[in-house]
Amino acid sequence: MVPMSGTALNELIFSRGEAGVAEVVRLIFAHGHLEVRSLDLDDPRRDLVRIGEAFGELVNYGSNDEPCIELTNRAETPAAERNSAVEWHQDDIHTEAPVRFTLLYGIEAPTDPPPTRFADLTRAYADLDPSVRDAVRDLRVRHDPLGGNVGTAEESFGRYGHQAVAKLSHPLTRRHPGTGLRQLFALAGTATGIVGMPDGDGQRLLKSLKAHATERTYQASVQVRPGTLLIWDNIGQLHTGSTMQYSNEDGERRRVLRVSVH
Repeated sequence: MVPMSGTALNELIFSRGEAGVAEVVRLIFAHGHLEVRSLDLDDPRRDLVRIGEAFGELVNYGSNDEPCIELTNRAETPAAERNSAVEWHQDDIHTEAPVRFTLLYGIEAPTDPPPTRFADLTRAYADLDPSVRDAVRDLRVRHDPLGGNVGTAEESFGRYGHQAVAKLSHPLTRRHPGTGLRQLFALAGTATGIVGMPDGDGQRLLKSLKAHATERTYQASVQVRPGTLLIWDNIGQLHTGSTMQYSNEDGERRRVLRVSVH
């Protein structure tokens, strides 16, 4: 897709009001994500929160219970906190109400920024064999906030910072609330199995569906550079970060801000 300029985004959400926000949301749903370039925020934390509020209710995180989180690759980052998002997942999928949109704003980035990758769960569902679609349509996925069991050797399953919530289940397929199209859902991240199915059988099914949904044909990726705002449809997309080097050296540092919206 053609990236949007920061000037165009500001015009849509702050000058055109609800109609402008609806146009931005339409673009996000159409492409899975929106890459906004050359967005110069005077006060990044305050301004990113203002942008997020245009899309809905912000989610508060962390010990300070704030909506804006700073993510870095500082060399002093403890090992347990590194690369915690290098897995295919949907944000807050371990809760009853996963977020609708996630916004990521780049303040500082390495010379070659690690990409954020996306996988389209609607197109992946549409391409399943009809017999498979019928078989999985009414299944529910069990989730455990302390960790999933459907990962691969290439994924890093960090659970640092997850709040203590009860185990729950989500439908394996659902209609997307914005597009009305049926999609795969909740099949990765903290997924541990299928309700009513032996663990081994359920995990094999989820791994098979995740392998299908993350095939290259359903993927897109974006490098978040300084002044880049990335907004994605957390309901309709799986996403994953990339393994990064932890360093304080010039040309290697990474600082991004994140807000999430219900």
